[in-house]
Order: sequence, then structure tokens, then C-alpha cells
Amino acid sequence: MPGLTRFRHDHINLLGLSLWLSLPNYLDMWDFRLYCPPVDLVKANRPHHSQFIENSLLDLERLSVALAKRHYDSLEDHEALIDYHHALELAINTFSAPRPFPNAQNMLALLFLRSPHRYIELLEENDPFAMALYARNLTMIHLVDRIWWMHGLDGEELAAGNIRGVASLMPKQHLWMMEWPISAIEGGTELGL
Repeated sequence: MPGLTRFRHDHINLLGLSLWLSLPNYLDMWDFRLYCPPVDLVKANRPHHSQFIENSLLDLERLSVALAKRHYDSLEDHEALIDYHHALELAINTFSAPRPFPNAQNMLALLFLRSPHRYIELLEENDPFAMALYARNLTMIHLVDRIWWMHGLDGEELAAGNIRGVASLMPKQHLWMMEWPISAIEGGTELGL
């Protein structure tokens, strides 16, 4: 039956290729929608109340208000921060799905990789809002179930150390933006899911 086995493998490969080619142009293999559920559906069907999720969303709202008041010389800078803020809000809402893992982990891991190039440049320039948003991403990574590719092989608290590093770079007038991430890592916060 080697001929039959060969036929099945070729047939399966052709099916996989045709499926891949049938993806809409706006959807590619790096698009998080291939790996994560639509967040609007998750928000509409929130199965339980998590105080942590609600607190993190309130914190993001507080940051959003401050971001809206800040003047940027470049519209591109402001849009990069707004885009990252929105993606972070979607990632946090993913935690309230009936079975958030591994989808939430995938979304958090991909968040930084999917960020606008200008956002990464703002981080390199130590923009306070870019650093504050990044600290929130690290906070969520710190709190999800431990997996080696997000937390390191030896189990050290990579995210917590990076959050403290971000806090040390934050200008004094913007330290209020680090209160929530610091309290989450030092207060033994749990997701409560």
C-alpha cells in the first residue's frame, strides 16, 4: 500500500496549500487572528468577573486619558502609542475568555512583535508613555502561567526585573504610570480566573 500512502500525503499537502492560498490578503501567518479568538466575542460573553482584569482595564483607561492630553509633535508617534494601547486592551480582555490559555499567552507574546515600528523607536527614546505601556505588557506576561519561552528556562522572573528596569528609567513626573505594574508584581497579584 505504499502508493496509497503517497497519494494521501500528496492530497493532504495540496489541501493545506489550497487552504493557505485561500486566506484573505489581509490575513497572513503572522496575523494574531489565526491564533487568538475575536476579542469582541470574548468581551460579550465574559463568563466570570475578575477584579484583576477590571483593575487593569481601569488602569489602561487612566493611561488613555493622560495620553489623549499629551501633545506630540508627530501624529505618527501618537498613533503608534494608541495602536499599542488598543492591542494591549484586547490582550487583557482575552483573559476573560472561558479558556484563556494558551490564547492569552500567544497574544501577549505577539503583542510586542506586532507593534508599529515607531512604537519600538519611542521605547528606544525612553518615551514615558511607550515605557508605561510596555510595562503593562510585561506585567501580564509576569502573571500568566509559566512557560519557558516567555519566562526563561531557569524560571527567573524576567518580566518582573524588566518592569523594575522600566521604572528606573521613568522620569519622576511620570512615575505614577508605574504604580499599577509595580503593585501587581510586588503585591503577589493573581489573575483570579
